[in-house]
Amino acid sequence: MTDYSANLSLGGMFIQTARPLPLGTRFRLRFYLPGFDLPVDSEAVVRWVLDEPGDGPLPRGMGVCFEGMEPDLQERIADLLENWVAN
Repeated sequence: MTDYSANLSLGGMFIQTARPLPLGTRFRLRFYLPGFDLPVDSEAVVRWVLDEPGDGPLPRGMGVCFEGMEPDLQERIADLLENWVAN
């Protein structure tokens, strides 16, 4: 599945998709971030789903929580997020 995200935090992300996975689904997540040489790989679990248009301010998709992410990778993401907020 290939979809998009515009919402990232240290704990997870919102993935905009017309085909959200069921609540509680565990899956392998791979995504790309600016300035990273390689894709980010993490286990993830679906924590919430917006599966009907108009369910809220966000488009259809799912909120996922990262699980088992390496500490050095978390630190790099934290640095990236801090730079985004500063700019």
